[in-house]
Amino acid sequence: MNLWSRFEDLFAKKPTLVGTVIDSEFRFCTIQLPSGATIRVEGAGTTGSRYYITQKDDGMWRIDGEASNLPLIEIDV
Repeated sequence: MNLWSRFEDLFAKKPTLVGTVIDSEFRFCTIQLPSGATIRVEGAGTTGSRYYITQKDDGMWRIDGEASNLPLIEIDV
């Protein structure tokens, strides 16, 4: 096996984002990202809770798990 391909396998193929649920319906939630953008995702979530979200192969976003409620810090360089 190629050493470079083994190295690339260590990283996620798709980005994982963190956001806060602002609206929840049956099987779907609206999540607000730290940038203020909103995404409609598949999965059940509790309003006000933070979740990890990932994009599926078909382009739809889904809840991947609950995220810790740590403060957000942005650093501009």
